[in-house]
Order: sequence, then structure tokens, then C-alpha cells
Amino acid sequence: MIHHVGPMLVTALLASLGAKPATDLQSLDKRDKLYDVFVKGEDVWIVGYPGRILRSTDGGKSFAIAPVRSKEAFFAIDFADAQNGLIVGRAGLALRTTDGGKSWSPVKTEVEDPLFDVDVVNAKTAFAVGHFNTILHTADGGVTWTRQSFELPPDAEEEPGLNAVCFVDEQRGWIAGEFGTILHTEDAGTTWQSQQSGVSTSLYDIHFENSESGMAVGSQGTVLKTVDGGKTWTKTDTAVKEHLFALHVSSDGHLRAVGQEAVFVDLPAGGEKVGRVLTGIFTWLDGVHFFNAQEGIAIGGRGSIVHTTDGGRTWKQLSGK
Repeated sequence: MIHHVGPMLVTALLASLGAKPATDLQSLDKRDKLYDVFVKGEDVWIVGYPGRILRSTDGGKSFAIAPVRSKEAFFAIDFADAQNGLIVGRAGLALRTTDGGKSWSPVKTEVEDPLFDVDVVNAKTAFAVGHFNTILHTADGGVTWTRQSFELPPDAEEEPGLNAVCFVDEQRGWIAGEFGTILHTEDAGTTWQSQQSGVSTSLYDIHFENSESGMAVGSQGTVLKTVDGGKTWTKTDTAVKEHLFALHVSSDGHLRAVGQEAVFVDLPAGGEKVGRVLTGIFTWLDGVHFFNAQEGIAIGGRGSIVHTTDGGRTWKQLSGK
């Protein structure tokens, strides 16, 4: 996943996302890796490697593949609104759009470590996180970036990789990473404080619905919950052994997560019985979104996009080989 970017980095990127038909999904194969999915209304965006940007304007029923001249890994995508969005990826890569994704422009982040996640709070403000304790902040829509930092615990043997970031407004946000790391800020990242997650395993994704209710997932089936803004975290016994790489939490607290061995985990709000389903493909899944209680998509390795219409009990493969 982690490679140094050569001089042929992203040089321009998109002409029109409608330029290729949805049947081009058939071109996705075992070399492709899909890392993140963003959904807003009927708009669905997927990014990955090599230089993959896919868009659906009909709620995932069909996709167009953008003709991107890049072989880099795009790890995460997020939008502030219909026009303003950011992509981050390998070796400090960042791209921005101000025209709804019709075109993307590379911007300098001044870092060379991979950026694994980005949260676009509004058209001006965004945060990105990545390898070796990297935290970046922009206040001008991604044109320029500044580093932020936090003090490592005295017993820390190395800097943790930071895998996910989530803000509920311009001031309050959380970061999850290796060694059970959870960080919290109340001042837009001017200062970051460690929270006690209660685990030492890697955390790969985190989401807060509001300033109090949050969830995180990670290796060895770890699922954490908080109802007090992260002051205390509770580990949920899911009996899941696979690493969980991504989550989606609905407004009522219903968690769906995906991960290693293409596993899908369903944890309804209120702590009812955990559902665990192997989706039937031979790879990992690294992104998931549910449009409603029954319909959802997940994305991952080998160019795989899978779709469910029965709440995740069964899945149909839309792409990948």
C-alpha cells in the first residue's frame, strides 16, 4: 500500500465523469483496489488504486469510471457540498475539486507519508490523517495545508499510524489509529488529547453521529462505543475475529462494518444479536454504506463492488474478478 510517488504524479485529472458508460465496471479486475465510498443523496463516489475514481448519480445503480491519468492509490474521498471535495492518498497526495468533480487539481501537502483519510467539514475546512502520526489541516478548501501534532504517551515506542478522522463541527473531532489510539480536539486541532480506548489493537475507522455518540472498529473484530464524547469507551463482544476496516452508522446507532475475508457485520442499535455474513468474494472489503435499512453497497479488493437489498443477509457482486 505504501510506496513513494514518482515524478509522474497526478497531472491534471478529469475531463468529464460522464465520458464512460457504466459497463466499464466490467474492466475492474484483480489488480484494482477500492478503498473508500462517499454517498450524499443519489451521488455515490468510490476511489482506489490505480488512480480509480468512480461516480454514480443514481444511487449506485450505475457507475461511470473517470478517465484519470494517474496510477497512484487514492485512499479517501469526502465532499463538503455538491461542488467542493477532496481526495487523499499515497505519499501525501491530495486533490481538490470546486466543480462537483468534473475536474480535480493536485495540491501540495508538504508531506510524503500516505494520507489514509480526510474529513471535509465545510467548503474551507478539512482534516487529513495518515502514516507516522500525520495530522493535516486546511482552512482554504485544500489549497494549503498545515501540520498539527499531539504529545505521544511517555511509554510510546513509536509514532502511531492514524487511519480515520471524523468531525461533528469545525471545532470538535476525533482520530483513530494504531495501538488503540483515539485522539480528540475541542479547538479545531490546535490541541489534541488522547482518550483511553481500552484496547491496544489497531483502529481503522471511527464515526460520531453527534458530540456524544461515537463508534470505532478495528483489528480482531474490535467494536467500540461511547455515549459521552469518548471520555469512556466500551468494547462490544461481537465474537468476530476478522479485522474490521470500515463502518457505517445510521442515525439511530445501527452499525454495519466490513473487513477481512469480505466479512460483513451487522450490529443493530440497542445491542441485539450481532449478525456476521461472509459476502462470498475472496478478498477484503474497505468501505460500506447503507442507503436505507435494506439496501447497501460495499467495496474492496480485486475491484469488488457488492450490493445488498435485504439488509446484508445476501450480497450480489456488481464488479471485480
